[in-house]
Amino acid sequence: MRAGIIKDPADYRWSGYAEAVAGRTPAELGLKKVVMGVLASERPGETECQEMRRLLARYRVYLFENGEEREAGPDGLGARRGMGAREVEAVIRSGGKLSFYQSLRCRVRYFSDGCAIGAGDFVERVFKKNRERFGSRRKNGAREMRNVDLHGLFAVRDLRNKAVRPSGTFHD
Repeated sequence: MRAGIIKDPADYRWSGYAEAVAGRTPAELGLKKVVMGVLASERPGETECQEMRRLLARYRVYLFENGEEREAGPDGLGARRGMGAREVEAVIRSGGKLSFYQSLRCRVRYFSDGCAIGAGDFVERVFKKNRERFGSRRKNGAREMRNVDLHGLFAVRDLRNKAVRPSGTFHD
């Protein structure tokens, strides 16, 4: 975020936040320790899922507030790349909650690692256009998406390992 490469921590697959949103238990536990120590307060009667959803939302606000872009001061120092003021304000207004579609994108690796997603003929055209990027044994491009029924959508990459994470309903 501060490097200006990504605009949302949920989009950076190798961040602890994105891993926790995707439902990876070690990341959830690590994030819980950090957030509980810094931002959280106990809420009696809250389920684990409700607690995790609340902690993720609070941490998202924290990330955006602390990752806002800054211009240099009068001395020319203190500038940093980051999220724009509008994006930060929108996350604060939402209370840090991800939309259903943002949450789904984090849970389904096809959206980040599938290379191209679409109807079979579209995926074939993408494959043919980028043929040199694939091994010589590969004969066609369209691969059926495993573990998810998205009504006739195909992907260029066949994701065999943890392509879809079960929903913990961390969205509203």
